[in-house]
Amino acid sequence: SSVTGRVRVDGADPQDPAATPGRHAAYLGPQPELHPRKPLGRQLMASLDAAGYDRRDAERRTGALLRAVGLGGAHATHPQRMGVLERHRAALALALTPGARVVVADRVGEESDTFVRAELRALLREARDYLDLAIVHLTQDVGGVADLADRVVVLDGGRVVEDAPVRGFFSAPSGPLAKSLIAA
Repeated sequence: SSVTGRVRVDGADPQDPAATPGRHAAYLGPQPELHPRKPLGRQLMASLDAAGYDRRDAERRTGALLRAVGLGGAHATHPQRMGVLERHRAALALALTPGARVVVADRVGEESDTFVRAELRALLREARDYLDLAIVHLTQDVGGVADLADRVVVLDGGRVVEDAPVRGFFSAPSGPLAKSLIAA
């Protein structure tokens, strides 16, 4: 089977060039993309400025986002002085600055150890619940999605080979690829 259609976030097309970049969807890559020498608060403020926030609202939102990801006192902290988990938290705050409603988490933290991966999944879960986000988690670590996902979609060569609610996927996988991913 193949997937076709359009993506809509709050009724808008997130790829519409007239839309504010990042306003609807945010991307988190495998490694946090932060300026190593620029204080975290300044990076968030610059992103909010680019999204059209006035200074007072940007300062309020910066503080709220840092608290939401567990970095409440990190305004003046430089990312190069942060640990791996803190950098991922900072990257999530930066991705969410313009008010994104959907986060595409692309193999976030998969190069990290088991503890950091579990903490990142907990962070995504908390952000999802606290900020009412939708998360598209791209991963080969299917064991890690059981407590984060509502649905699991398995792709093989870009084609959908399995699409099921998370409980059904783990209790009764239908295809050989899904079975092998669960067994791994």
